[in-house]
Amino acid sequence: MEVLYLRDRDKSLFTRYENALSDGACYADVWNSIWIRSVSDISDNYDKRVYAEYPLLDQLVAKRIKAYLDVENGEYLSEEFSTERLKFKRFDAFAKNAIIDIANNDDSFKFFNQTGLSNDAIFESATKELNYYAIWKNDSIIGVIVVNTIELADSWTIAYYIVPSARNNGYAKEALYGIIDMIRRHKIFDLQQTGLDDVFIKVFNCKCLKAFKIDCNNVASIKLLESVGFSLEENIGNKKVYKFII
Repeated sequence: MEVLYLRDRDKSLFTRYENALSDGACYADVWNSIWIRSVSDISDNYDKRVYAEYPLLDQLVAKRIKAYLDVENGEYLSEEFSTERLKFKRFDAFAKNAIIDIANNDDSFKFFNQTGLSNDAIFESATKELNYYAIWKNDSIIGVIVVNTIELADSWTIAYYIVPSARNNGYAKEALYGIIDMIRRHKIFDLQQTGLDDVFIKVFNCKCLKAFKIDCNNVASIKLLESVGFSLEENIGNKKVYKFII
């Protein structure tokens, strides 16, 4: 079945899809033929009005877009997961209050926050996002790790921070292995939940994790990434990009 792009306005194409959907056996074929390239593809090209005469196609396109955005927004990442010594929970206001003063007084936090925003703004945003995790050791929060699922065609990005008092105990390495394992398990789980090959396309297409903007002076982080299995992809000025094949 030919590909249907969100920019398409061909009524004859819409009619063929509508007729195919009338036959329930073609549902998966039509779903997998609706191609979404990025979030901006949705905002730039999706117009619900063009499907007004095609109710079955209208409904399916809307579901397809929701499935894509759910994956983009981290809906299918675990809310909690654990490693041998650590627990990972969605970042919340309690986590922010526990870590903000430490981050504000730690010069090395600049390696984590390279956004140009204040630390407070970063953590306030983190309480509203699904892809930020507080790292717990027993009853204490010792760090944060974030997986960014947005906009890269074949990879997700990762960033992490361990508070100074918890460093040199292997927690950062354990956290990286933990997040990698969680993503691998969920790639398999998500793809098994549906007979529609393309329903979790961003999960399926996540070929690698990337660590962006690693400062050349951040020797400890470079050694950590390399010890876990990340390899240098490119140098950008005094920054490095590392990747890990999932």
